Amino acid sequence: MSGLESRVSPPILALTQGDPAGIGPEILLKLLSGTSPRAWQPLLIAERAALEALRPVLPEAPWERFVFLDGKPSREDLAAYADPAGPIAVLDPVGDTNRPVAFGRSGPHDAAGAMAALDAGIELARFDAVDALVTAPIAKSSISKFHRADFVGHTDYLAEVCGLERYGRDYLMAFLAPDLQVALLTVHMPLREALDAVTPEAVLVALQCLDR
Repeated sequence: MSGLESRVSPPILALTQGDPAGIGPEILLKLLSGTSPRAWQPLLIAERAALEALRPVLPEAPWERFVFLDGKPSREDLAAYADPAGPIAVLDPVGDTNRPVAFGRSGPHDAAGAMAALDAGIELARFDAVDALVTAPIAKSSISKFHRADFVGHTDYLAEVCGLERYGRDYLMAFLAPDLQVALLTVHMPLREALDAVTPEAVLVALQCLDR
């Protein structure tokens, strides 16, 4: 696909399920249930088991439009799903369609599923199959307990995968909207340490990072 085509075509957003036992799958199903025209194309990365567990309580979700892919798609593969009223591509990052999902009780399988969806989305973004990654809520405590002890959150994990080392200098957590743009100078530290970290040098470095 040429650069011009990629700018004209709606951006492809990879929507990762978050914790399959949490609210993430429900949020994504409700997002995709809307009837308003979308200016973007979805690729839903979620376990079939988690989605099917919600079918009885979300009958309005576009169940009949979901097409489960056999493997990670290329951008060319996803072109078949560009019609906003057509099929919606779904990638199951785990493939265990029969496992039970206990909503509100995240366990080892849920932690692994959350990470599998995130890793799949990252891979697709890095290889230009999708234009952006949209992450549903995860259970950080579940991931650190059952899957990866040093896991802190989405931002730090994404930075690590991309080879970024220092928060505030190489990357920032930011919240951007048309009328409000906020970046966090410090994250994941006690209040006393956060206050001590507010120095002119740190603010300048963070502003330079945000500007880039």
